Amino acid sequence: MNGGKKVVLGAGIAGLGVYCKDPEAELYEAAESAGGICGSFFIGDFCFDHAVHLSFSKDPIVREIFDRTPQHIHTPLPCSWFHEKWLSHPAQNNLYPLSPLEKTEAIKGFICRRGREKSENFAQWLADGYGKYLYDTLFKPYNEKYWCVDLEKMGIEWIGNRIYQPTLDEVLIGTYTDKTPNTYYAKKMYYPIGGGILST
Repeated sequence: MNGGKKVVLGAGIAGLGVYCKDPEAELYEAAESAGGICGSFFIGDFCFDHAVHLSFSKDPIVREIFDRTPQHIHTPLPCSWFHEKWLSHPAQNNLYPLSPLEKTEAIKGFICRRGREKSENFAQWLADGYGKYLYDTLFKPYNEKYWCVDLEKMGIEWIGNRIYQPTLDEVLIGTYTDKTPNTYYAKKMYYPIGGGILST
């Protein structure tokens, strides 16, 4: 606090959110423009984002802000590259392309999973929810590469609905056929038509 005023360090999405709720706050940003990792910059006529960002929030307040800007609407159908095969996302209920032995090990591990009641970190949460085989062969290498950190050092409070938890029936059906429902957590993603993500 500064003389009763809030001080906000950084004009990224979080900082801008605080500032929008309290315009009397003092907002400080080291860069020349706002946005943080959601910011954009130009080189000639080409616009680049500091990081990959597609909006998929369903929060009415966030949507009201973002929907003021004309947007491309993308329906995601993501896949994962696993053991020289493409698996529809989420892989845990789309194991159809795997060999019979790989499917068997995945199903056995899923059936014998511990359950997440005692999960204390992200590594345990994954292993406890999907079984040892899927954790060792898929979730651990993928997430360590993605997050660049030891998964045991990550908490679990951020996960929410971001990682799908299939039923045993869904896992089994996904081993017999590649005609499975799209259970990806974001059904639609939005990106500004012009000006990069900073234009929202």
